[in-house]
Amino acid sequence: MTIVSRYIFFTFLISLISVIFLVRCANPVSPQGGPKDVSPPEVVKADPPNYSVHFTGNEIQITFDEFIQLKEPLTRVTISPPYLPNTDYHLRGKIVQVRIEDSLRKNTTYSINFG
Repeated sequence: MTIVSRYIFFTFLISLISVIFLVRCANPVSPQGGPKDVSPPEVVKADPPNYSVHFTGNEIQITFDEFIQLKEPLTRVTISPPYLPNTDYHLRGKIVQVRIEDSLRKNTTYSINFG
């Protein structure tokens, strides 16, 4: 055997052994998981605070204790009284931002409910 053919043989042999070890290391098993999360997320902080009066801003931020999903906010988030047609909802990690494009009516109590 020449030096070049030995080099090619050993390179092939090392590559084959490496591939075999790499394939054998992977053990495709589904994750076991843990107990089912049955408790709803809790509000950690709200800006403005809950039960605030004389709010004149146009953005509300609600921070939760865990990551949440905001699916179909136009149908699941209700604002009472239903006066705010131009309301945007944004989710950033654990924070839900509600941006109100219109001005709020004076002497009116608003309530935001997440479905």
